[in-house]
Amino acid sequence: MNFTRFARLTQRRSKTFISQNVSSIQVIVFYYIVMTVVSLGLFSLPFFREPGSHVAFIDLFFMAVSTV
Repeated sequence: MNFTRFARLTQRRSKTFISQNVSSIQVIVFYYIVMTVVSLGLFSLPFFREPGSHVAFIDLFFMAVSTV
């Protein structure tokens, strides 16, 4: 398979998976928000804290944002 055919095939596939209306900055911001929520969820699990300790939500949120 030559390179031009492969490039056309790849470009055609990428158009079906990613809408052309989504900019790269939107993808980056979406990734940042998703990873912040995921890390916030992980930090709020009792497994990641000392037994019997309480950490305020704002502190967990700060750690999650700082992690990303």
